[in-house]
Amino acid sequence: MEKIQDAGFMMQDSRRLTARLCKEAAPQQADSRSQPMDAIFHFLVPGIKFQVSGFKHQASCIRHRASVFTLIELLVVIAIISILAAMLLPALKQAKEKAWSIVCINQLKQIGLAKGAYVGDYGEWHPYVWGDGVYTFYWQQFYWGIDSGGFHLPTYIKNKSMFVCPSQEPKAYNGTLWLTYGECQGDFFGGWPPWYYKMQVGPGVGNLFVLRNLLKVSNPSTEVDDADTMNSNVASSYYGKQWYYFMKHSFPEGGGIHTRHGNSANVLFVDYHVEPCDAGALKNYGVNKYVNKAGAPISQ
Repeated sequence: MEKIQDAGFMMQDSRRLTARLCKEAAPQQADSRSQPMDAIFHFLVPGIKFQVSGFKHQASCIRHRASVFTLIELLVVIAIISILAAMLLPALKQAKEKAWSIVCINQLKQIGLAKGAYVGDYGEWHPYVWGDGVYTFYWQQFYWGIDSGGFHLPTYIKNKSMFVCPSQEPKAYNGTLWLTYGECQGDFFGGWPPWYYKMQVGPGVGNLFVLRNLLKVSNPSTEVDDADTMNSNVASSYYGKQWYYFMKHSFPEGGGIHTRHGNSANVLFVDYHVEPCDAGALKNYGVNKYVNKAGAPISQ
């Protein structure tokens, strides 16, 4: 009878020991590389044998399952990233457009400074927009410097891309003189402003160019000079690109002031200040024809 009681006590002690060993099996598995995955612990009690196995294997499986993404979790992460991207991309695009507009304004200001230096050197006479026949220079070349055909003019701006808005094709000077900011020219339909002077140079009606004298401008702070432009003629190979001149009351060769910066165009005035102008502001300054942001010619 005493042996049976002793055996019962030993069984209880063995169970307690087995429970303690089961708890300690999982933390020790990392240091037990030499042991088999299904470790078997044998506890021998007189006449009784206990076997406990699989503790290390079970703990490893639990940790493995905890470290792996399920397909649903992965899809949720992808969906969250997509939503964030959709929210951020428009803001990034707007920030980029704003930066381009600031660069554009600064470039027009630099052109204004070059114009001020030029007219100061030449008695307030402004270069013409373009010339036919004898003189074939374009307005930009008077600031880049001219050294051809017996003409020698100093350089006021070396970087030719300064004359091209970075947010509209071609975005930088590519060697084509008529793909730049546009300069205002007297409108054939609305008449020439009083400060424009048509000059005949040589025989034939084609030998014509126009000079402008700034001393004749009554209100230079409201007289547009250079601006963002675009060719709106869909039949032209230059459609969608900047255009080297514009008129207030017509679209010469499809060209017109282009409101590309948040529905506004950056405009350089005769007094050399620059400001963004929307359709209403352009109308106040006497511009009745412009090209909207989508590239469509608009009359107002």
